[in-house]
Amino acid sequence: MKDNKIMELQANPKNNTGFKTIVCVGDSTTSQEWCHPNWFDWLDFSLRQTTENGWKTKMINSGMDGGTIPFFMENFEFLVGRFNPDTVVISLGFNHLELVGDVEGMLRELVLKIKSIGSNVVLWSTYKTIKNDLNPKLEQIRDIYKKVADELEVKFVDVFEEYEKYDLSKIFDYKHLWENKEWTMKPGDIDFLHCNLIGNQIIAEKLAMEVFGVDLLDYGEFGTMKLAGLRKYFLSDTVTQ
Repeated sequence: MKDNKIMELQANPKNNTGFKTIVCVGDSTTSQEWCHPNWFDWLDFSLRQTTENGWKTKMINSGMDGGTIPFFMENFEFLVGRFNPDTVVISLGFNHLELVGDVEGMLRELVLKIKSIGSNVVLWSTYKTIKNDLNPKLEQIRDIYKKVADELEVKFVDVFEEYEKYDLSKIFDYKHLWENKEWTMKPGDIDFLHCNLIGNQIIAEKLAMEVFGVDLLDYGEFGTMKLAGLRKYFLSDTVTQ
């Protein structure tokens, strides 16, 4: 969107039940089977607990490891369409770093397809990573997302910029378990693609406030939904500003 208004959870015209469905589309930075609570967990929990009639809000994680825009176009009905979602949250970037094909055109096509079924769309940019030589390409993907969001008047959330505030060595500390030839990672190497719990909380806070206008809910000593104090993860020059 050209403005920065908070999105209201409006119902899909095809839904007349009063219930609202949010589908999250993305690659392994969305599927996140190995990290809990991840950003999806936080958003699901907080929307259910802090919004009026939150129990009527259902979130669905359609993230797929290695997912790309063409993959979601080809499998659209199964992963998105059949849910008649009110809102679709999209982040697909790491698997498009080589910019094979027309990424801008493919993203535009996916957004238009989602809008054609009556859904709101949120685009959030892939985050900055600890592997510096990837960041110029990630920034380029971010710019494509922003351009398409402005053009099609959908919500854009800049997570890449948000990550610039933080010491990334404290956000990327998972060690790879096996050899990944595609990304040239060996067993024991730091996984520079997938952020830890802190990184997920950063994403969740950004989406929760900028998209839905809610704060993340901390349950303290009850259960596992415990918020970390993010300030201690800032870069030193950010803290002193």
